[in-house]
Amino acid sequence: MSILFSQEEVTERYVYERQMEARKEMSENIALNLLRKNMNVSEISECTQLPVARIKQLAKTL
Repeated sequence: MSILFSQEEVTERYVYERQMEARKEMSENIALNLLRKNMNVSEISECTQLPVARIKQLAKTL
């Protein structure tokens, strides 16, 4: 039986995925803070690189 991925590759992928999730979470927290300050949705999108649709979803949670 052959090994598809080495343990190192699996670990690197796991770390990468966790970093991407953390960045998304941070961007969403920033977007929420900016929404609370009544900043324009398109400007928030530009600053956070989040899609306008996601920012609108976040706005509904406030």
